[in-house]
Amino acid sequence: MPIPADPAGFERLAKRTGRINVKVINHPEFGTGWVKRSHLVYWEHYGTRIPRGYVLHHKDGDRTNDNIRNLKLMTNAAHTTHHQLGNTPWNKGKRGLQTRLDQSQRNRERIWTKKAKKSLSRIAKTRPRDAKGRLQADDD
Repeated sequence: MPIPADPAGFERLAKRTGRINVKVINHPEFGTGWVKRSHLVYWEHYGTRIPRGYVLHHKDGDRTNDNIRNLKLMTNAAHTTHHQLGNTPWNKGKRGLQTRLDQSQRNRERIWTKKAKKSLSRIAKTRPRDAKGRLQADDD
């Protein structure tokens, strides 16, 4: 009888993604084939698959560390935003979305400050002043 090329439980590193895949045969949830080890760990701990629209995030950035304490369930959108903001060990210091957001915020503040100064100077010119040139308080 021939020996299967990859017996059940055999692990391999996926070169493209850097994740560990595990060979399963007749698994109650995944059937037969290759499964990401992190998904298998999640299933063993919670007894269910990862919900549609969610992903498992490795908190420490090490895709081979599939300890349940290192895995965090996140929505696709939150996970994408998290990595675009540079919140990853391999993305620190790179000009990403956070830099663009910071620049955008500074531009908004700069524009608002200019508008506010114009508006305040217009108000100041129309308000009555006392003998020393100071603005008088409103009589409410």
